[in-house]
Amino acid sequence: MLLFHLFLLPALLHFAAQSAASPLPSPLLRTPLTPRDQQCTNAPSIKAGNPVPRRSNPIVPRNGGTTRWCAPGSRTFIILATSYVIPNSFNGIHNDVIATVHAAWEQLRKEISERGDHLIENGFYTLLGDGGLRLSAWNADNHQMTWGVFRAALLALMDFMRTNNWYGAVRFDIYDGFNNVASALLA
Repeated sequence: MLLFHLFLLPALLHFAAQSAASPLPSPLLRTPLTPRDQQCTNAPSIKAGNPVPRRSNPIVPRNGGTTRWCAPGSRTFIILATSYVIPNSFNGIHNDVIATVHAAWEQLRKEISERGDHLIENGFYTLLGDGGLRLSAWNADNHQMTWGVFRAALLALMDFMRTNNWYGAVRFDIYDGFNNVASALLA
């Protein structure tokens, strides 16, 4: 019996090493039914990753799960996995979401104006916002995000929230063209 187990050990170690080296797929996109041509929810005639005219006609998402939202005037888009909405009756928290995203957007604008668009150091950004909310973003899929792409992603997030009157905790992936460069969380 011991000899049989020793015989299987190299095979098990081989498969364990291979599975540990395999990247984990993003839960937002990697499903077998994801179409290859992904249109922007806010501009259905535009394939995600292509430039979106600044005056695209926004529409309200119908699926309630993940939403692909393109930044106006940019090749950047986000895929949102909305978790919960903060109702308008909770104005303090509702306003905290707006203030936190706006503060991050302003911080990014200032960084770009002072130092130009460049890679985000260490591939991680975090901001502790109003009401204890935290906005964090990190590199994904062996790509690196820049301040400009992250700022465009926040513009898309603000556009989504304003268009749909939706404010709440959200997890989103950030795409620069066709590359998933980062993931982010507002909670």
